[in-house]
Parts: sequence; structure tokens; C-alpha cells
Amino acid sequence: MVWLCVICSIVIVGHIWWRLHYYGFLFPNSFYAKGGGDLQLVKRGVSRCLSFTQAIGGPFLLLLALSALVVPPKNRGAAALFALMASTRFGFTIWSGGAWMGTHRFLVPVLPFV
Repeated sequence: MVWLCVICSIVIVGHIWWRLHYYGFLFPNSFYAKGGGDLQLVKRGVSRCLSFTQAIGGPFLLLLALSALVVPPKNRGAAALFALMASTRFGFTIWSGGAWMGTHRFLVPVLPFV
């Protein structure tokens, strides 16, 4: 499991390094184009996150969150990493106001980590 995390980290850090040196920016263009952070966008982002959780099953997410409490000790690191990845994506959606088309395209990449 540790080797898998090391390999994934090397790939991710390598990609970020390449993107920073090639484009000159740390984040993708959509991050800068979105702006974000004002109260109206945050309200819309929260609404989009709630809509997404209802679409995939709100009770399912609640059970999933509760099941994280009983993760075996050897798997807690991976579970914490997956939770961090998912919460980062939700945080970006809330900050930016979500996709303007309403198709949850910013949140769909979270599903494998959920």
C-alpha cells in the first residue's frame, strides 16, 4: 500500500512540476477563470453540492461517512487520503459556485474516491 502511494505521489508531483514549468501557473486555467469566493458563488456552490449528494443518494453518503469511523487501522491512511481528495473537490465547487450548466461536472471526479 505504501508503494502505491509513493508511485501515485511521484506521478502527481511530476505532473504538477511539468504543468508549472510549461504553463507558468500552478492551477489550471479554469481555476483562474472562475474567480470565486464571493457570497453569491458560495451559496450556489453549496446548492450544487447538496444537489449532487441527493443525486447519488444522501443516505449513502451518510453511511459512508459513518463507516469511515470503523476503518481498520492499517487502512486509515488511505481512507484519510481519499477523504482529503473528495473534500478538496467539494471545497473547490463551493468556492467557485460549481458548474454553471448544472451537470455536476466538477464533482463527478469525486465518485471513485467516495
